[in-house]
Amino acid sequence: MGKLFKIGHFANSPDKKYYSDSIRGLHLLCISCLLIFFFLSANTALFGQCPGKRIIGHRGGSTYYYPENTLLSIEQAYIEGADMVETDINMTKDSVMILIHDDYLDRTTSGHGDVIQHTLSEIQSLDAGSWKGPKFTGLKVPTFYDALRLAKKYHGNIFLDIKYWEPDILTRDISLSGIQEEQVFITITSLNNAIDFHKLLPKSPLVYAGFLPPQINDTAFYKSLADKGTKVIEVPFSTILETKGRKLTDLMNTLKYLGLELWTFTLNDNGFIHEASDLGLNGIETDRPAEALSILCSDSHGGYFPEKRITGAWDFNKKDLSATIGSKMVFKTKKEEHESDQDPKIEFGTTQGFGIPDIDGKAVNIVKIPALKHDQSLTFYSNIAPQGNPGETYCDQNYTILMDILKPASVQPYISLFQSSYSNYDDGDIFIKTVNNSIGIFSQYNGTFKDSTWIRLAFAFDLVQNKLFSYINGIYVGFSLLNGDLNGRFCINNNWAIQGSNFFSDESNETGTLYVSSLQIRDYFMKADEIASLGGVTDTKIPTSVAINPNDCPVILESPKNLTLQENGTATFYTTAGDTVNYRWQVNEGSGWQDLSGISYERTNYNTVIVKNVTPSMNQYQFRCIVSNDCQEVSNYATLIVTSIPTGINDLLVSEELVVYPNPTKGQIYFRFGTEFSEEHSIELLSLNGSVLSRRITCETEYEMDISNLPDGMYLIRISGNNNLIVKKIILKH
Repeated sequence: MGKLFKIGHFANSPDKKYYSDSIRGLHLLCISCLLIFFFLSANTALFGQCPGKRIIGHRGGSTYYYPENTLLSIEQAYIEGADMVETDINMTKDSVMILIHDDYLDRTTSGHGDVIQHTLSEIQSLDAGSWKGPKFTGLKVPTFYDALRLAKKYHGNIFLDIKYWEPDILTRDISLSGIQEEQVFITITSLNNAIDFHKLLPKSPLVYAGFLPPQINDTAFYKSLADKGTKVIEVPFSTILETKGRKLTDLMNTLKYLGLELWTFTLNDNGFIHEASDLGLNGIETDRPAEALSILCSDSHGGYFPEKRITGAWDFNKKDLSATIGSKMVFKTKKEEHESDQDPKIEFGTTQGFGIPDIDGKAVNIVKIPALKHDQSLTFYSNIAPQGNPGETYCDQNYTILMDILKPASVQPYISLFQSSYSNYDDGDIFIKTVNNSIGIFSQYNGTFKDSTWIRLAFAFDLVQNKLFSYINGIYVGFSLLNGDLNGRFCINNNWAIQGSNFFSDESNETGTLYVSSLQIRDYFMKADEIASLGGVTDTKIPTSVAINPNDCPVILESPKNLTLQENGTATFYTTAGDTVNYRWQVNEGSGWQDLSGISYERTNYNTVIVKNVTPSMNQYQFRCIVSNDCQEVSNYATLIVTSIPTGINDLLVSEELVVYPNPTKGQIYFRFGTEFSEEHSIELLSLNGSVLSRRITCETEYEMDISNLPDGMYLIRISGNNNLIVKKIILKH
C-alpha cells in the first residue's frame, strides 16, 4: 500500500502526569502468555491516573480485547492505567469463590450448566478464553483469592459485584491474600446491605448501586449510606443524562458535601466518556481503560470504537453447537428433566446424510433444526460490548445477522428465524412467511425464494432509523419499518444481566424444520455493498472477513528504529498514526510476537509503551505496534539494545540464589537455594498463560517436583519469600 511502518523512540522522558509513586520494592512480573521477565525497583510508577478521575476496568479489566473475569484481563487493565477493576464473584459447589459473571458456564467457558453445581476442579478444567479468540485458549476461571493476590501485586483496587453471598469465605480470602481492606470495594443495593458489609469489613469502601430516592438529592438518604461505610454512588449513564442540569448539579453537591463519589457504568463510546468527564463524574467503568485514560487525562479522541467485529459464528463442522467465533450455542428446554422421545431433537450430519442438496457439489456438515416447541430454544450470546448510551436495557441498536439455510416445504404459515428475547416468552422478531417464502416482520415481508434450495439471508438492523433491511443471496429485497424501536423489542441483549437471544424460537410455536449450514452475528450495521460481496451459499460457509476501505486505513509515521537502553534502565517506544485509531503493543522475546503483559510495561494500549527497569536478558527484544481502525496495520519492529547492566536491579536477577535442574527435564525437577529462607516461601508451577498448576508452601532449601504428568512444553517456576520473588523457565521433554 506504499505506506511507511516504523516505530520511534525516546528515553528518560515519561509524561509525569500519568504516573503514581505508590509502588516500592521488588515485584515479580505477572506471568501471562508472554514469558517476559522484568523487575520493578523502588519509587517506580505503576499505572496512570488523573486526579479525581477513577478508571474502573469492567468485568475484570480490559474486556474489549481480553476474556472477561480472567487474570489476564485484570492484569492488562492495571497495565493500561485502570485505578480499579470490577469483578463478578460467584461460588462453586465446593464453596470456593471464583470470578464469573453469569450464573451458568455456557457463555464464557467450554462447560455447560449452573456454576453452583460444579466444583472448582471441574470449572478450572474448562477453557475460559477461546470464546474471545483462539490466542486465549487455555485460560482458566480464576479464584477470588488469585484475583486479590494479583490486585495486591499491582497495588490496585478491586471492586466486587458479589453474585453469591458467603461472608465467611469472602473475609477469609481477603485476609489470606494480604490485600488491604481499603483496596476492596463492594457493591451494595440497599441500606441493609450496607449494614451487613460494614460490620463484616469495616474498612472496605461500599459502592451503592441500588435505586435512587424519589428526590434525587435527598441528603438524609445518602447520609444514612455514608454513615454505614458507603463511599460511592454508582448509576447507569442513562440516569446521568436524565438528571443532567440543575438536578445533577444539586446531586453532585450533596454527594461532595458528604464525601461521596459519583460513578457511572459501562462507558465505551468516546463521546460519552468525554461527556462523563466534562460533567465532573469521579469514576467510569469501561471495557477500554487505556482509551478512557487517554480521554480523561490527555483530552484525546480516545481511539476508534466500535471496531467492526464478528462476535458470533457457528459453522457446525464439529457436528455440535460449538462456535467458530464467540460462545457456543445452547439448546434449552424447560422440560429437560423429563424430556420424552417425542420431543423434537437437533440433529447433526451432512447434506448427503439428510438427503438434501449438496452445496457447490460437496457434502457439507450441517445441522437440522426441528420445529421447536414453545418451551424450547436455541440460545446464542451476542457478546457485543456496550455501545452508545448504556442504560438499564443495555441493548445494541445496530447489528447484522447472517444465515445459510435450506427450508423444506412446510404447512406452517410462519417460521421464526430470530428472537431477541432470551426467555422465549415473546413472538419471534424475523419470520419466513411460507405462502411465498418472503422474509420480514409486521406484515412487511420482502423477496421470495424456493423451497429445498440453499439460500444466504442477511438482516441488517438500524434501530436509529427504526428499520430492518433484508437480503437474499446478497441482493437487497426491502426493509421493514420497526416503529420507534430504539431500546425496544428489536435491540439485542449485550453485557447486562441475561445476555442470550435465540435462533428459530417462538413462544406460540410458529416454527418449522430448517437445515442450517452457517450462522453469524456482527456488531455493526452492514451496508448493501458489504452484504452483496458475501454472495450466496458456499461450501466454505459464511466468510469471516470484514470489508475494509483501504483509503480509511491509518498511516504510521516514519521514525527511527532501534533503541539503546539508557543508564536508568527505562526504555520508551512510540509510534503515531493519529488519535482515531487503536494501538496494541506486542513484544518478541525470541518465541514469537505476543501482547505485552506484566508490571514492567505501562500504557501498552495507546501510542506509547514504557518498558521499566530493563534487565540484561532483554537485549535484542523486539517491539511493534498494531495500529487499527478495522484495518490492522502493523508497524516495523524496533529492537531494544542493552549495552550495560542498568543500576538498581536486584541481585537476585543475576545471582545463583536459585538453581533449578535438570533443565530441560524429563519430568522430575529439583530446586536448591544458595541461602536459607528466614520464613516460609511459596513454590509455584505455572503455565505460560499464568495458571497455577501446583503450589507448595515450605521452609526447605532443597525441593523436588514431579511434572511428568504434564505435556511437553515450557513452564514457569515462581518462588516467593523473604520479600523477594524469583522466576525460572522450565522446559519439559519426555
